[in-house]
Amino acid sequence: MKRPLTTRMAFLATLMVFALTVTTAPADPASKMKLQAHLIWGTNDEKPADPNLKPIDPKVAKKLENLPIKWKYYYVVTQKEFSVTEGATAKIEMSKECELVVKNIDGTNVEVQLLGKGKPAGKVTKGLGKGKCLVTGGDATNSTAWFVFLKQVE
Repeated sequence: MKRPLTTRMAFLATLMVFALTVTTAPADPASKMKLQAHLIWGTNDEKPADPNLKPIDPKVAKKLENLPIKWKYYYVVTQKEFSVTEGATAKIEMSKECELVVKNIDGTNVEVQLLGKGKPAGKVTKGLGKGKCLVTGGDATNSTAWFVFLKQVE
């Protein structure tokens, strides 16, 4: 049984539209970075007054030893994991006084702005590939400091 020419042409047109849609769809969505941020308090006091503060992970401590910072002890205030799509910006509340604004520039480089009590405390742009970290922070009272340790996770 032969189909009319218009039916065959409509079928072919539909098939071509479907084929073009499938072949022109992007293979990969925008690059998404999965990140982990630690809000850290640095002090020379061995025992913190706040019982909720925990010593940092030894791997993080090892990385901090290579930085020009002067404290003997580091404690985790909060730790958060989040994702940022390429070209997008994420705002993460690390504590009631500390916010982190992270922009995924191109899937590898990030721009990080740290806000303390709503005011800019620092801004850093850096490549954050696997195994690399970024540290930024500010002064606190009584010769202590707070900072954020940021790394990419899988």
